[in-house]
Amino acid sequence: MGYIERTLEQNEWVVYKAQLHWIIYFWPVVLIAAGVMKISEGEEGSMGPLLLIMGIAWDVAAWLKRSESEFGLTSQRVVMRVGFIRRRTVELTLNRVESVNVEQGILGHIFGYGKIVVTGIGGNTAVFKRVANPTELMRRIQAKMA
Repeated sequence: MGYIERTLEQNEWVVYKAQLHWIIYFWPVVLIAAGVMKISEGEEGSMGPLLLIMGIAWDVAAWLKRSESEFGLTSQRVVMRVGFIRRRTVELTLNRVESVNVEQGILGHIFGYGKIVVTGIGGNTAVFKRVANPTELMRRIQAKMA
C-alpha cells in the first residue's frame, strides 16, 4: 500500500495513479553499456570499471526514486510525492487547484512522458518532471475539477 492509499480520508477513494516514466533509467543504462564496452576492450587502466560502477549506482538510485514516487488523483485531492532520501510531497484539495498543465518535448511526446505543472489558488505551483502519461493525469484532474 502506497502513500496515497495510507492517507485516504473517510469516503475518499483513488481515482487514478501515475508513476515516474522508465526514461529515468536511460542515462544509467548508457553508462553501464559504456563501462561494459570499455571492460571488454581489455585495456589496462581503462575507465570501464568506474563507468560500470557509476552506472549501476545511478540505476539503483533511479529505481529507488521511481519505486518511492507517486502521482495520484483521489475523489477529493491531487497528491504527488517524489523522492526517496530527499522527499517532496504536494497535496491539494480539488477545490484549491486552479490549473493543471503538461509540458512535453519531442522525446516526451514520442515516449509518453512529460512535466506536470499544478497551480493552486494563490499562485502556489508544483512541478513534477518525467511523469508517465501526463496528459491522462491532467485530463482526469480536470474532469474531477469540473
